[in-house]
Amino acid sequence: MRPAADLPLVVAAIFRFLTPAAERDEVLFDLGAEYRHRRTTEGAAAARWWVWRQALRSAPSLLRRSWWRGVTGFEPHRSLANRTHWPTIRHLCAGPAVPIMSSFETP
Repeated sequence: MRPAADLPLVVAAIFRFLTPAAERDEVLFDLGAEYRHRRTTEGAAAARWWVWRQALRSAPSLLRRSWWRGVTGFEPHRSLANRTHWPTIRHLCAGPAVPIMSSFETP
């Protein structure tokens, strides 16, 4: 049995809608496995409370992330990785601080 099949229908629908297609199966599988584990160890009511809390707390960030990723599955163009490397790329494209020809000039 697939763990995602154990999730409440509305919770599963929220995650199916907000999670990018490339990650949807993994997220639903992991969420369903954790839900099943909590249901057997803590009880059905505690597991339902946990999964609904996960859905409601995750929805804003998933919505924001899916807005930027769009349908293609790419990260946003202004992701943290791009901003971190931007000074290095800008420095490399600027060229040398001293013009190259000045080192070959004779006095």
